[in-house]
Amino acid sequence: MKDKLQIDGALWLKSNKENKLGREKIELLRAIEKCGSISKAAKEVGISYKTAWDSIDLLNNLYKEILVEKSVGGTSGGGAKLTDKAKEMIQLYQIVEDEHRKFLTRISERMDNPFELLNFLNRISMKTSARNQFYGKIKNIQKGAVNSEIIISLKGEQEITAVITNQSVVNLNLKVGKDIYALIKASFIFLSKDTEPAISSENKLNGKIFSIVKGSVNDEIIIELNGGNKLTSIITSQATDQLKLKEGEEICAFFNASSVILATE
Repeated sequence: MKDKLQIDGALWLKSNKENKLGREKIELLRAIEKCGSISKAAKEVGISYKTAWDSIDLLNNLYKEILVEKSVGGTSGGGAKLTDKAKEMIQLYQIVEDEHRKFLTRISERMDNPFELLNFLNRISMKTSARNQFYGKIKNIQKGAVNSEIIISLKGEQEITAVITNQSVVNLNLKVGKDIYALIKASFIFLSKDTEPAISSENKLNGKIFSIVKGSVNDEIIIELNGGNKLTSIITSQATDQLKLKEGEEICAFFNASSVILATE
């Protein structure tokens, strides 16, 4: 069965950047109106009796008028009812909630591929200390006795090679064609002005120096790769001077396959 993505959202009214009366409190008021009892209302919305009482006290304390009138004890065991002002608040909230639902429905109707947006949001919310994060697709998996070589296709027909253990391939459920993220620390990226350097590193990516940020000890070199991705390298200021690096010139970035960390959604 094909997964179906549902667009949903929580509704809060805000004032001065603070959340105000939310759906949970409104649902409690609705339950009190329906049940006429705080204990029954608490069960209706799935909260404890004490939480319900605390919420009602908070509502009554913070609003300019009493919203819930309570009676304790008696032959019926006590009860609660909403004031006219509380009913008015529910009606006003219902108007906002209806419009909010229409808004979400319109978004759903206009989006051909909501999964693409979801995947994108997952990518940009990923937290890692690695400065370089690239999205790509697995082009090839070459399995060895202990490790596997993973070839990843990036934008601009560039590729990254990673070497990970065979167990990691199994744990990540890696397959050809699968979406993948390649993470490389900036300090693992070395630079050469020779675009075809004779080196043993498996990864060689060509581009142009986009910017150079000087530091007291190390410099940050940002390279715009062929295809549009940007790669960051951290090298010593001495190395920057020795290579005579300048913005706009051709550069080759190289790094070992063992320096690449892979991640999946």
